[in-house]
Amino acid sequence: SVQQATGHSNELYQQVSLLQAELLQVKASKKRSLADAVALAKTKKSKWPMFDDFVIPNGTFKFLPPTQLVASGSLSSATCIRKDLEIDALLWVPEGFYERKDYMNGRYLIKRALYLLHLVPKVKALECVKSIKYRYNDGNCLKPILSVRMTTGGCINIIPIITTSTFPRSCLSPNHNALRPNKVFDQGGEIEEGSTSFYNNSILSDIFNDDLAEFHKELKSMDNLRKVLIILKIWSKRKGLGELLTGRALLYILHFLQKSGRINGNSDIVTLPGRNGHSALIPLL
Repeated sequence: SVQQATGHSNELYQQVSLLQAELLQVKASKKRSLADAVALAKTKKSKWPMFDDFVIPNGTFKFLPPTQLVASGSLSSATCIRKDLEIDALLWVPEGFYERKDYMNGRYLIKRALYLLHLVPKVKALECVKSIKYRYNDGNCLKPILSVRMTTGGCINIIPIITTSTFPRSCLSPNHNALRPNKVFDQGGEIEEGSTSFYNNSILSDIFNDDLAEFHKELKSMDNLRKVLIILKIWSKRKGLGELLTGRALLYILHFLQKSGRINGNSDIVTLPGRNGHSALIPLL
């Protein structure tokens, strides 16, 4: 059954507001080298969320409080098919936290992990929080998120995101190399020269999360498209494709089709390019 944003879920939305009030008050930290910041983080009780063979690049870390925490996700658009209540909460990391070339050589990923780790003590101290664990966005072990289980039931997933102006978009194109040989993994060998599309997309997806949040809001008035997303989620789950075609991946696809004009929110068909310039009309439902 599809969960609606009523009753118990409304309580989760209120707790997102409570989390935002607390997290926005976390004080800025002293500036440290990345190496020192990671070493200090690993001495604390909170688990380090990255794998250990990731070489710590040159750079600095200085925590700056987030600018906002906004509830998003499938529950808000009535497309959630999970039995357990979950809300994605997008955590806006301020632009000044990342330096211009932090997209290079894994600096972004290390600083992103440190940013989340810095928030853990504040979240744990809240009476409404039952437990915290790290999960990974769409199974990507480079992208931890904070999964916060509430005492009243339900879960809030805190997902860091960044603005479109944080890094030059051209530096994160699929054919760009953002990882230099022997700068990332401590395995003795060399990384092949060439594009680093998966790594680049790991950063880009944190930028596009805001677009997906807006699309979730639009889905409320797109009844047919909302039903299509629900059907695709159920189909993907039944076919055992849940780890590949996640709800987020399916949302990306529908968002692309809608923005490119191939479908509209209340259309019964989707237009896809066919052979010899002809278009194929495929029923949505």
